[in-house]
Amino acid sequence: FMLGFTNQLRKTQQNLKVVEASSLSPEKYNEQDNFKPGQQSNYKSSEQDALTTTKKPNLAIDLTSFGEILTLILGITLTTISLENPTLRSINLLLSTITLAIVTYQKFKQIFSTSSPHSTQSYPFLTYLTHITAILTLFSWINLFFPTISQQVWAVICLVVMVAEWLFSVGDGVWQRSAWHIGLLLASLSYLLLLMDFEFTRDNIFINQPSLMNQSPWGLTWLVTPVTLTIIGSRNREAGKNKQIISVSAIILAQFLTLPLATVSLISLAVGTVTMFVNTRYLRNKQSAIITVGFGLSFIAAGVWEFTSLSYAGWFVFFAVTTLCLWIIRKLLQRGNELANIYAVATDFWGSTICGCELLLLSIHAIAIYWFGESEILFSAISATITLVA
Repeated sequence: FMLGFTNQLRKTQQNLKVVEASSLSPEKYNEQDNFKPGQQSNYKSSEQDALTTTKKPNLAIDLTSFGEILTLILGITLTTISLENPTLRSINLLLSTITLAIVTYQKFKQIFSTSSPHSTQSYPFLTYLTHITAILTLFSWINLFFPTISQQVWAVICLVVMVAEWLFSVGDGVWQRSAWHIGLLLASLSYLLLLMDFEFTRDNIFINQPSLMNQSPWGLTWLVTPVTLTIIGSRNREAGKNKQIISVSAIILAQFLTLPLATVSLISLAVGTVTMFVNTRYLRNKQSAIITVGFGLSFIAAGVWEFTSLSYAGWFVFFAVTTLCLWIIRKLLQRGNELANIYAVATDFWGSTICGCELLLLSIHAIAIYWFGESEILFSAISATITLVA
């Protein structure tokens, strides 16, 4: 009813504008120039009618705004009342979405027909409100038909909708901007839902709850977030830089969802390495290259940890060999193009960092050998020799 009332007021406003335009037509000004003394009262009467007519559109605008605000208040009230009943809530949200879609369509139509500042101000608000209400309606109907869905499944649902929103956000326009922001909100919500499956123990070890101790791969699903950001960011190098920077942050955050699970963590690190390589190709800065090489080294170290059983002396040899390989790769990359030079700086950074840590630990290990004695002196000597050669 309120929607129809507002539409009627809007039509009245348009009709009054037509009347106002006709009342101020050139014929009226001709009558003003050619009036006779006996016709003065008729001219004043027509001038008074024109002034009265110009006040009516403003009144119609005020009534239209009042009707829209009243419709919004009534919709919020009905939604609040229906929250406790899933069926009533779903039906109410569906009808609210339809109502908002009609109002938003009329605003679009009004903007394309007339460049009205009043409608332009309401345009982004209505778009975001309609978009969010539609998402809430979808979630409400899913909850109505499947009330026992676990939070992991809800996280996956949020990710599916997030991907759809971000794929739609490619381009310019207020609908694309709203899809981008809603996608960010859904990504954050899904991350929180997946993060709730983990807890800290008294020993400050980040482990799974008992329900996920069987190597549950739910955390891997969130990797779709950085992958999607990388895909849509690579389509436009200039406009997509912000998306790729957010993608780098998402890759790092995704590791916290898979770190306690050895096999799953390997997959996550592999995906992170590939995704970071693509991001660095477009970002072309030293920071992203350092993160890319760091992910690659983490993947190699995690694989060695998972499939071998090295002693601490064996790890000394492993990191010494890693340092030597990094500096050899740096020497080869220095003869390449711009991207190769960026990776040369990154490999030099990690080579220097690992070498410094290696020398510090070897010094501590040498002191331990002197004071307490040590049987694995051979591996320490090999790692020290490789480090010196590097």
